[in-house]
Amino acid sequence: MTEHAERPLSRLRSVLYSVEEAADLLGIGRTYMFHLLATGEIDSFKIGKLRKISSNALDGYIERLRSEQGAVLGPGLVPDAGQDAEP
Repeated sequence: MTEHAERPLSRLRSVLYSVEEAADLLGIGRTYMFHLLATGEIDSFKIGKLRKISSNALDGYIERLRSEQGAVLGPGLVPDAGQDAEP
């Protein structure tokens, strides 16, 4: 068997996501996810007819949002996930 054939499907699943899966992970709608893809905010590619988004592309998008919001709010004012912004 080749190295590619020996990889379990579950490992591949954690690296590539469909548009719907990526939208669910980000907690946004499918339409807005397509907007982010069309504007280049999130990188994607096609495998046959299926559009796929890598976990690295999602991580990069989240990091850009964090750094942009941190620059706007200033140091120490970026709320952690799950916490309210108010003191």
